[in-house]
Amino acid sequence: MSKKLRHQFACSSMMLPEHRSSLERHRAASERREKYRRPVLDEQAQELFQQALQRALAEGAPLTLTVLSDDGCRQVTGTVAKLEPWAGRLRLRTAAGPVTVHIAEVIQVGDGS
Repeated sequence: MSKKLRHQFACSSMMLPEHRSSLERHRAASERREKYRRPVLDEQAQELFQQALQRALAEGAPLTLTVLSDDGCRQVTGTVAKLEPWAGRLRLRTAAGPVTVHIAEVIQVGDGS
């Protein structure tokens, strides 16, 4: 909703308080969805992800993944235990225990250092 339109509603003396709070909740939810929207990875980024994953599988090297979830980004560091491309999942062995990551949620890959 544009800023001009939002201020027009906020200034309206005919608006009920529950409607105003509903509009604010809707605006906050829209901003949160936009902030945590999955970026579109280009071909080069996908290739780098694939190379880092293959290197981690071959050498048993740790891998750091930045994973997007509904409430923000989190980083997971561990060694690759199992790759399930048909299911779109990656299983990592971390210090806290095994973690399953959906490949579609990965937005950045780095080495485990």
